[in-house]
Amino acid sequence: MIEINYWAVLVGGLIYMAIGSFWYSEAGFGKRWMQEIGKSKEALKEKCKDQMGKIMGLAAVMALVANFVIAHLVIIFALTNFNEALEFSFWLWLGLVLPVQLGAYLWEGRGIMLVAINTSYSFVTLLISALLFTYWI
Repeated sequence: MIEINYWAVLVGGLIYMAIGSFWYSEAGFGKRWMQEIGKSKEALKEKCKDQMGKIMGLAAVMALVANFVIAHLVIIFALTNFNEALEFSFWLWLGLVLPVQLGAYLWEGRGIMLVAINTSYSFVTLLISALLFTYWI
């Protein structure tokens, strides 16, 4: 039975959300991301105004689920240092995230810059979460 530090999962989820808030903000890649998805700031605000609680709630749940799974994997693979966390994150990203995002590029006609923005966010959050659990659990 794997014992999970739920405080670490909660902190990981909060960090995941904080990185996303920055990544997709105007201070991060938000302007380019909006351009790539063909939406204006105003259009996104209008679309989200009645659903923001639902959107943020589901995003928070997804962040917690992702961190719960990453915590399990860090324990299973017995990661102990930065290099192991980096390698772990890279292989998860390469084998699971990148193929899905490239599929969206190939089959849905999404731009390669959108793929780059989204996949780099995924890699950074994977790495930060893996590091958190490597050193906290």
